Amino acid sequence: MGTLAKTRLANIMGLDIESIQHSVVIEEALYSVNDVEDFIEYIRANRGSIAYEGKTAKLDILASRYKKMKRDELLPHDKASGYAGKLVAKVEMAKATLKNAIADGVPTPFSSLQADGERFFFNDELRALAGVSKNPSVIIETLERGELEEKLEELFIALYIKRVERAETGSREAMKLAEAVKF
Repeated sequence: MGTLAKTRLANIMGLDIESIQHSVVIEEALYSVNDVEDFIEYIRANRGSIAYEGKTAKLDILASRYKKMKRDELLPHDKASGYAGKLVAKVEMAKATLKNAIADGVPTPFSSLQADGERFFFNDELRALAGVSKNPSVIIETLERGELEEKLEELFIALYIKRVERAETGSREAMKLAEAVKF
């Protein structure tokens, strides 16, 4: 990040750019921010919303809120909704057969279900359903209450966030390593 952005952020928050502690907080706040102008405007507009913390803690909290807000804007809600809807339709289609298999004591009614000699549910679909519950009866009950699609969407979004965070953590660690090794 440019020195100007760091200086502007320090001025807005009342931080001392010469202080090592303040400089570190500013660097961390600006880390992975794509639109610095938007970030600075967000900080300016929201700095008064946190009254009970010190200046560095305020900046840290505001930066976390901003980054979460931006990450949430990028979440693939449409994809999650579409995939969840298709899977719910598939479960709905097989509901009667699944209920009979559960009543007959079939231990794995979802994975053993077949249509035209092929498995009806694919592995990724089985993993998604297992993310809702490992108990087949609970999955059917959730479907009947009309909550299965919402639970699947939440699961898909949570998995997406976890992947993004894992990638960001790896990038941050690589940057720290690169900074530590100066040629």
